Amino acid sequence: MIKSFSEFKSIILTESAKNSIDGGFSVVKTFAKYLSESVDAQANRAKVAEMSNDEALEKAEKIMEMSTLKIFTHYPMFRPFLDLMPPIAKFGAGSVGPDGIGTMSTSGSAIFYDPKFVVLTYEQGKTDFAKDMDEKTKRLHFQVLKAGKRHPSDYITFVLIHEILHNSLKHFLRKPVPSNELSEYEIHTLWNIATDYEINHTLKPDDMIRIVPGGVDAEEGAFEVPDDEKEFFTTSAAEKIFWRLLKNIEEKRREEAGEDSEDEGEPGGEGEGEPGGDEGSGEGEGGSGEDSEGEGEPGGDEGSGEGGSGDGSGDDRPLKVGDVIVDHDSGSYGKVTAINGDDVEYEEISKEQADSIINFSWLD
Repeated sequence: MIKSFSEFKSIILTESAKNSIDGGFSVVKTFAKYLSESVDAQANRAKVAEMSNDEALEKAEKIMEMSTLKIFTHYPMFRPFLDLMPPIAKFGAGSVGPDGIGTMSTSGSAIFYDPKFVVLTYEQGKTDFAKDMDEKTKRLHFQVLKAGKRHPSDYITFVLIHEILHNSLKHFLRKPVPSNELSEYEIHTLWNIATDYEINHTLKPDDMIRIVPGGVDAEEGAFEVPDDEKEFFTTSAAEKIFWRLLKNIEEKRREEAGEDSEDEGEPGGEGEGEPGGDEGSGEGEGGSGEDSEGEGEPGGDEGSGEGGSGDGSGDDRPLKVGDVIVDHDSGSYGKVTAINGDDVEYEEISKEQADSIINFSWLD
């Protein structure tokens, strides 16, 4: 792990000297050119997907070093986390798209990044921040990073801090209980979205970094919420956001099923903690620090949601067209397009598309 600007600079200079001695100075020049040249955003993903793993890893490691440098220089409060869990390269980390490019993820004790995701996101930064980068930015990357100015690595820096906050806020321990209406996968996805709202709107006011395109943002993009909900989603803790989303989805599904919402409200429609409140209540190691808000009680006694009530929490609901299905063995996702008896037809979709469908079914 690079721990200082001078160490980072010395490593790069050492590499440059080595390459020039070996007659391979063009490699350094090529990477320097790569660092600053903006490319067609539409072609980014296809080009990166075709990139060899060795090339992607080499570029990603240097980009991650630049992000780490900015964090060490301007966000010293996160240094202990990078010392304890330095980012680990892992192809296929996080949510994997149809082209095989993953994202960045955390297990609670380690942070993993797909090198191709890092390169792709850096490419996006070169395109999006081109107007903010002058000739000095393109030539003097170290000085620009140290000064905290706009840089193509800012998207990756945002994602890295985002993953650090998942760990520092103990989101993996605060996961709420199962639902009578939603499957275990849907609960997991909904919790991820709720925690992303909490983190991203904590970081969004910081002008030194930028929310990565496609990230959860209540004010714009695929995860935008109605105007009268924006203040709630941009200022509330993850537990409050989760129960708001859960309540709305459960009510919508009961309405679609023709049920009386008042008769069916007790199992979990009111957001007061009844969904699974009598089951697994002895698991209470999570959420204890967030319950003072008043909306966190449903998750406060359930900890990480590992209680025995999780099986069948939504799997008995009849499958219908438009539902999202998941193959846990392969990790692939699909959207149901037709149902003929026991035969189910579906189109394959990415995890990001699945998340978006689940998140916004309550707004339809």
